Amino acid sequence: MSVQELLSAGIEAAKFGEQDRARDLLLQVVEQDEENLLAWLWLSGLMDSLDDREICLENVLALDPDNEYARRGLDWIRRQREEAAAVGSPDTWDAPLPTPAAAILRGELAAQVTGVGRGASQVSGD
Repeated sequence: MSVQELLSAGIEAAKFGEQDRARDLLLQVVEQDEENLLAWLWLSGLMDSLDDREICLENVLALDPDNEYARRGLDWIRRQREEAAAVGSPDTWDAPLPTPAAAILRGELAAQVTGVGRGASQVSGD
């Protein structure tokens, strides 16, 4: 499978709630294309630990320092860590990450990623 095919299959699996399959496919994408912004964004919502989610979002910011969804996601992670520390919970969270993967599902990120109407550069899956 090409990187684009893996990316599409991973996103589709995530949309259908197949988290493990989606994560496996998207990890293959970033192994082949470390600069695939969309794959890192989707992975951030599929990882089990806050540490892994943070790494994904930091990778997004390394590629796109102004990415609003990654910044919001990192803020959310930091709040979760603060809350977990206050109650002595482990550093995992079963609730879905509200951004950026959920934003993608709601279509909020489509214009930014594809450049439609926003002047953003298109993300390449090749």
